Amino acid sequence: MSFPNKNQDLLIGITDPDVATMVSKALKREHTNDSSSVKNISARTGINRHTIAKWYQAINAPSSEHLLVLAAIYPEILKGLLKMIGRVDVWRYSLLKGVPGKMVGQIGEQQDPRAVYSDKFVHIDVVIDLEFATSLNQRQLWFLGETQNNSHVRADAIVTVWRKTLRTARRDIQGMLDIDMIAYCGAPKNGRYILCE
Repeated sequence: MSFPNKNQDLLIGITDPDVATMVSKALKREHTNDSSSVKNISARTGINRHTIAKWYQAINAPSSEHLLVLAAIYPEILKGLLKMIGRVDVWRYSLLKGVPGKMVGQIGEQQDPRAVYSDKFVHIDVVIDLEFATSLNQRQLWFLGETQNNSHVRADAIVTVWRKTLRTARRDIQGMLDIDMIAYCGAPKNGRYILCE
């Protein structure tokens, strides 16, 4: 007795070039500001650089073993796979449960919870006048939200969470100081930013 395979059409529609393109785009999104992408992917996964370079350029698709390793480390790969098989609902559920923030950075090593994969999965919780909100970038909105929640955030928090340079973080903060959104109080080393009334 044979059973019809309802998903056969779906699986036939997914080709190696489709997987190669998805992996290439996902890795590039994960390593947007990274000048040594291939080297860093190799360090995180333990996979040969030459092999990774071919994925990065969408020349080859990863083997199933390598694809599973990538999906365990990179949220964008997991998202791409779920999208390819028509299960975006599973991705949305994983976002609600905070799965991307809990994913491993290296196999067997927990990712620092503050490193939230650039601006893709950062939770922004801020109450602000719309006029000001539209003039601030996402990092600044996040910083204001953290300040509203009485967190003692400084420039290094922007560097860690948003993966930006200290210079960019300081520029973000200076922009908020310039329009009197925040003020600095206390000693230079031990002070903190507060919201302006």
